[in-house]
Amino acid sequence: MFHSPQCFTSGAAGLIFILCLSLLEAARRPHLDSRPVPMRGPDLFRRSDLDFIPNEGQFAQVARYVTSGSGVRSFFSSNGLALEFGSGARERTSVILTFEGSSENVKIEGDLQSEGLYHYFKGSSAAGWHTEVQASRSILYRGIYKDIDVRAYSQNGALEYDILAAPGADISEVSIRCDGADSLQLDGFGGLLIHTSRGDLGQIPPMTTARGADGSIRRAACRFRIIGSTRFGFEVDKTREESIQIDPVFTYATYLGGDNNDGCLGCAVDGAGNLLVASSAGSSDFPTVPGSYDTTFTPPGSTAVTKINTTGSKLLYSTFLDDSAVQGIDVDAGGNAYVVGRAWLGFPTTQGAYYTGPFPFPNGYTVPYVTKLNATGSALIYSSGTGGLGGAVGVRVDSQGDAFVCGGANNNFPQTPGSYQIPGETSGMFITKFNSSGTGLVFSSLFGTSAGANSISIDTQGAPCVAGETVSTVLPVTPGAVQSNYQGGISDAYMAKLSADGSTLLYLTYLGSPGQLSLGDEAALGIAVDGGGDCYVVGRAVSPGYPVTPGALDTTFTNGSANGFLSKIRPTPTGGLVYSTYLGGSALNSGVAAVLVDSSGNAFVSGGTSSFDCPTTPGAALPSYKGGATDGFVTIVNSFGNGLIYSTFVGSSGDTIDEECFGLARDAVGAIYVVGMTNSSNFPVSPHAFDKIVNNNGSNLYIDGFAAKLTPTPVGAGLSKYGSGTPGCAGPHSLNANSTPKIGNALFNFYCDHAPPDALGVLIVGNAQDLSGSDSLGLGTLFLIDFINSTELLAFDLPANELGGACALTPIPNNAALVGNSYYAQGAFLWPVGSSCSPSPYMLSTTDGVALTIQP
Repeated sequence: MFHSPQCFTSGAAGLIFILCLSLLEAARRPHLDSRPVPMRGPDLFRRSDLDFIPNEGQFAQVARYVTSGSGVRSFFSSNGLALEFGSGARERTSVILTFEGSSENVKIEGDLQSEGLYHYFKGSSAAGWHTEVQASRSILYRGIYKDIDVRAYSQNGALEYDILAAPGADISEVSIRCDGADSLQLDGFGGLLIHTSRGDLGQIPPMTTARGADGSIRRAACRFRIIGSTRFGFEVDKTREESIQIDPVFTYATYLGGDNNDGCLGCAVDGAGNLLVASSAGSSDFPTVPGSYDTTFTPPGSTAVTKINTTGSKLLYSTFLDDSAVQGIDVDAGGNAYVVGRAWLGFPTTQGAYYTGPFPFPNGYTVPYVTKLNATGSALIYSSGTGGLGGAVGVRVDSQGDAFVCGGANNNFPQTPGSYQIPGETSGMFITKFNSSGTGLVFSSLFGTSAGANSISIDTQGAPCVAGETVSTVLPVTPGAVQSNYQGGISDAYMAKLSADGSTLLYLTYLGSPGQLSLGDEAALGIAVDGGGDCYVVGRAVSPGYPVTPGALDTTFTNGSANGFLSKIRPTPTGGLVYSTYLGGSALNSGVAAVLVDSSGNAFVSGGTSSFDCPTTPGAALPSYKGGATDGFVTIVNSFGNGLIYSTFVGSSGDTIDEECFGLARDAVGAIYVVGMTNSSNFPVSPHAFDKIVNNNGSNLYIDGFAAKLTPTPVGAGLSKYGSGTPGCAGPHSLNANSTPKIGNALFNFYCDHAPPDALGVLIVGNAQDLSGSDSLGLGTLFLIDFINSTELLAFDLPANELGGACALTPIPNNAALVGNSYYAQGAFLWPVGSSCSPSPYMLSTTDGVALTIQP
């Protein structure tokens, strides 16, 4: 399988041999592979996979290769590359990156042949035609400097370049000139900004793994070095062979709030990629924009609706809605925002709206409302209450501009003829559909005593689905329900679906656990519907026994406080649970607050957790818990519910710092938007954020909002996590891989960020896994490789540096027979003598497992 310095036979005795030999002699093993290793350059721009097309006369002579996509064209000459972006002749901008002082004898060649052939028919003469032009997946500049090559390629939707430095190479020779740039600037986070007249290009901080002559591999610091006004190079700690591996970061992140309590509770993204944010505003200096509908704050608090541009650097509008509290937001195809919540005396309504008052205020009584703002935020298209007492929580808009609103009502809530009702109900959960003008109700249904709806979604037929919580024992459950009875405790979650016309209850199920009154507390906080009509419900489970399915991502309730959950439900009489899993870690989890689903059935979720061992994936924006009371998280669960595609923390450091994610959105090209609350002064805002300073009046007792955009690098095809090893003292050992396990991938690399500092380690690879984990060797730790049934066992050095970073370069042979084969990897560390922490009786700890299937 992999190229390995040693191979071991199967059996438990073989494991002891691996551990003893690899852990104790790792530092002395000879270096077996002196090939250059990469220093990986930054993402230049993000798009789908690219073909590198050789110039056989069909392009300008200076270009040796050309690639294009998503409005950006790249031209590769003998000593650099040019990026051309923008639309229209007057709007196009070019930046040329030239490797100064490069060799005149550099050779450029295609690497990794593409499946595609290209044909060019220019002019009427066949002499100018070029057919069957063979493209490549990457190109290699051989000998661009002494002992240094450069490879350009597309990976995970990004154009990247690697600097390949052989032993003894001098990285300081690399000098890149940026023609077309006005200036260069370090952004304070280790990234490089290339300023142009049309905007900035960003290169994110380089990260390096260095391999020594003795075969040792470590993480090494690498920094951008600005040489002149438009020139840059690199600085690396110590002159060894290095490769730079790029970890994705936030595309943008910004604070949003004033000097009192504010928080971003919901978000939606319009067709242009602008973010609409609904906030609870308690600050008189909450940022507004001149020309917006209402820029005057009215105590004690208001709804704020804000539109942020695509780079997070500017507010396009920001307005108040007086005398209201917001809960949900959506946007239509025209960019108009729909917000819902609770309104009281003084709430603005529009002439002709369905309900214009009264809005009671005494004793805290409120009325549900829905407001439609125009795309510029300058005027209300309509603003209406529903009548009755209560609050609206969720909203979804269909293609006709009709708004589906859900929430909870106390009494006197309007019920339309023919809509589904429980006779005699005067309070409970409601689903109301407003017409596109806000002048009337298409239908309004009230059912479910002692229940409230927290989220709403609609299927492709226009049928509304809601999720929420209830203390009722008599909800009208339907055939196919996951649970037909109330499970006990303080509350149960539930999920319900109505017909598109609101007349019929199609599905209703409880979702709970049989907890005691003081423990059993389930609530569904979010719901999404996929193209096939399956519903994805997320929320919080506070006691063991929530219904999970065998083989799901996490089937174990891990603490006595709370777990998040994700359940995929088929709402039909013969349906039920497709899959159901817990989400979170071993400490308190606030739960999963929001969920989206893509066309492939992958579920996107966000929430909050106090668990340092919440699982993350390779390429996570923030791969480890940052500290304090809680961190937010964003996670993508695969379509089978048994693996992670992407998972990251969203947080900042500090003992009393809190972050929590509430709203979640996704644009047409796959970027993820998340909003929430923080009281941190060092939240990882971006260099050009609209607001880079926390607005909490110098006190962490006050809460500020935040909005962030992530462009995730998912775990590549063929990679997934499984099982948990032994937690170390500095946090969980999370084993990750830097790329897709493809045949011929000479740079495939495993790494671990929370290894014991300066520890000896070994990466164990086998072709059978132990699903349950085994401590049959009595070493006080779990091994996730099946040593008895693996017909092949391999070991790689996994030494940790002084910071606890560990890497193992594991090249994959270019052997087509390996495609489709599955292998399993886990790291083990022997703690240094005298360590203050002893994770097991034998000072031995293990990582979680990584399953990999070799790709073509």
